[in-house]
Amino acid sequence: MDRVELSTGSLALVLALLAILGGAIVYAVISRQWRIQTVGTVKTVGLQVKDDYGNLLTSIDWGTLTPDSSKDFHAFVINNGSVPITLTLATENWDPSEAQHYIELTWDYLGEPINPGASQPIIFTLTVYPNITGISTFSFDIVITAHGG
Repeated sequence: MDRVELSTGSLALVLALLAILGGAIVYAVISRQWRIQTVGTVKTVGLQVKDDYGNLLTSIDWGTLTPDSSKDFHAFVINNGSVPITLTLATENWDPSEAQHYIELTWDYLGEPINPGASQPIIFTLTVYPNITGISTFSFDIVITAHGG
């Protein structure tokens, strides 16, 4: 049988490889992975307001009004979220600010929940009080807030 002799450098290399491989084997024995797949749903509150033609409603021109009159505007509120919503109405940024004492915005929404994917017809009514004076033009923002559960 032939005898193989290793030089000191080769012997050190073989021992280093054995140590590395031995460490890998030891690592494999004392390490283990466990994977857990997850899924979930995020609750979202969604709201869109469209006019009678299906366009997103971003402004309303009330036209010319007279004291002691009111005007209606028809729209649809759409819940494009994933939970039922209820709505609240507010007005902001009146110009001139005194106009809010003589002009009132209301709607016919009664507070019933609107389910995801559903739409609700609403009518905004703008009323000008009979005692309005000194206001010839006005503007304000309508703020509709959707509250979801």
